[in-house]
Amino acid sequence: MKKTAEASCGRFLIIGCGSIGNRHLENLKQLGVGDLLVFDVRDDRRREVKERFGAEVATDISTALCKNPKAAIICSPTHLHLEHALAAARAGCHLFIEKPLADSLDGLDELMAEIKQRRLQALVGCNFRFHPGLRHVKSLLDDGAIGKIISARAHFGYYLPDWHPMEDYRKNYSAQASMGGGVVLDRVHEIDYVRWLLGEVTEVAAMMNHASSLQIDSEDVAEILLRFQCGAIGSLHMDYVRRTYGCTLEITGEEGTIHWSYQGSNVRWYRAETALWQTLQWPPYETNQMYLEMMRHFLRVLAGEEEPLMNLSEGRRVLQIALAARQSSQEGRRLSLRKAAPKKIIGIIQARMGSSRLPGKSMMDLAGKPVVAHAIERLRSCESIHQVVVATTTAPADEVILQLAKSCGVEGFAGSPEDVLDRYYHAAVLHYGDLIVRVTGDCPLIDPTLVDVTVQALIDSGVEYASNCRPVSTYPEGLDVEVFTLAALERAWREARLHSEREHVTPYIWRHPQKFTLYNIKCPDRFPRVRLTVDESIDLQFLRELFQQVPAGSWNWHDLVDWIDRHRASLPDNTTIPRDQGYIDSLICESGIETVQPVPPHE
Repeated sequence: MKKTAEASCGRFLIIGCGSIGNRHLENLKQLGVGDLLVFDVRDDRRREVKERFGAEVATDISTALCKNPKAAIICSPTHLHLEHALAAARAGCHLFIEKPLADSLDGLDELMAEIKQRRLQALVGCNFRFHPGLRHVKSLLDDGAIGKIISARAHFGYYLPDWHPMEDYRKNYSAQASMGGGVVLDRVHEIDYVRWLLGEVTEVAAMMNHASSLQIDSEDVAEILLRFQCGAIGSLHMDYVRRTYGCTLEITGEEGTIHWSYQGSNVRWYRAETALWQTLQWPPYETNQMYLEMMRHFLRVLAGEEEPLMNLSEGRRVLQIALAARQSSQEGRRLSLRKAAPKKIIGIIQARMGSSRLPGKSMMDLAGKPVVAHAIERLRSCESIHQVVVATTTAPADEVILQLAKSCGVEGFAGSPEDVLDRYYHAAVLHYGDLIVRVTGDCPLIDPTLVDVTVQALIDSGVEYASNCRPVSTYPEGLDVEVFTLAALERAWREARLHSEREHVTPYIWRHPQKFTLYNIKCPDRFPRVRLTVDESIDLQFLRELFQQVPAGSWNWHDLVDWIDRHRASLPDNTTIPRDQGYIDSLICESGIETVQPVPPHE
């Protein structure tokens, strides 16, 4: 067999050595990958793969990642996927993650940011996309064989104790909700392949239950209804109870019908114009062939020969649908999953010369350019932002900031010196922004990838406000990103009265979750105390020394924080300054000035 460039070199790390991990090990060896490293928390599994495959084993994941694997195959229980994938990505590994991508959306933004920042390849292992029958179904649909699609019905059922008869099913992750089990996540295949065939899902409704005598604490039967963007309606049945394996799909169109049967090894389709059934039959299908083709595809992706058929964005969307189905069942209502892309996304940087703690900080020199110029440069590199605007005040001293914005090739806006919310609102309206990204000019190391991730989180979740710092701050200070809709900004502009709500733009939004829908991106890791902002002179000294010691560039925030933690002795200590001191000062001010009268809204 001809080896790809990737298969002939590079070490592959398999994390998790259950049945699927063993399958991937065997297939990788068959495809010519000889340098295999294995990690599993269970000593018996490590011994087994060492004896069976001759693979090198590691007793902990840190040791394994120190051996510089080129790619990591994540086969651990679902609830550990994110933890292991993040660790591998930060070690520079390309990723193959078994389905489902995770058991929660929490932390996926950070994983996607790491992969994007490090230019890694990542693929989610949904093997049914490699089944010849489903591929033929897709070809028929792409050719319009049955006309406009009206409905689809997918069915899966198989008795859980028979999945892996050599193991106690009660100890398997499938049986345990806390490990990401349950038939909906376990058989996310049906959600994935009907979406692959019919297009994006816009609405979901479901009922599910633990109805059998199986000794599990997760659902064992589910009925899911989907509405697709194309107008079709789909129904999915999944269960852990059927005593014989069953996996079928039927799609109805205006001009015919397509039926696929996994166990029957055939695809049958009827065309109204011929009034005939046609059948594609193949010999009894070896299940491993799907997995082999999928791993061969991953090797081609790593070699630059193909694009991932199931990338992380796809995997995230499928997981979102599965979790929405569970939510629908729990709440007894159908849920909308529509994603409306905003027409225009504006990044607005607030900056002024009149800082009370460090006057003139926006224009102070940092590595040969003003502090705010760094923020402008990094915000301009964001893929999600269509336009960058620097919002300053009408004070004469701030004219220099308007001139800097012009010299940097971005728009400048001068507004109210005291009412920053009013300044932001009019800057957004003037430049026709649908979504607003808020950063401050005293954060010269704002991470473009974190900005893009926060924007996408708001779009995907459909909320009005998304942030990695509000209501809870979980990232180092200086990496704060807030994204909100123009409608939310306008409502805050009209209704906010407190001094702190007018001076800091967004408190009225995130302090009123009963009025606005919020999404808080939480950092999955703990990090050492680090300040990457400029509030006081010691902050500027810290950043100047940092820029001298670390070559300038598009730093990944996580790597930078790690570097700072290792070299603290050579840097000034600015960690004693309280976080959000400006906002705290505003709250103190409110004890004497209860409200600030906003500019009257334009009727």
